[in-house]
Amino acid sequence: MKKLVILCSLCGVLFASNVHDGVAALKTGDYESAMANFTYAANSGDKIAMQNLGVMYHGGIGVAQDRVKAAYWFNMAANEGIHNSNCGCSR
Repeated sequence: MKKLVILCSLCGVLFASNVHDGVAALKTGDYESAMANFTYAANSGDKIAMQNLGVMYHGGIGVAQDRVKAAYWFNMAANEGIHNSNCGCSR
């Protein structure tokens, strides 16, 4: 059981690292790396990465603008507990 707790803790750190690396890549304009890091973390359940993917798709930041993919990622983030993932749209 102790090993499982340690393993789960390490997984959380790895996904957080991907989000951090994705944000750093965005700041330098390395959109391909940002997308790769956010996608990996989002597919692993990271809600911040999901929201960041939504922002990238919504604004066409480093990717072709795709409101359907943006809505998908904003909804995924909202389902994980980020309730302001409405892409800036009024309700």
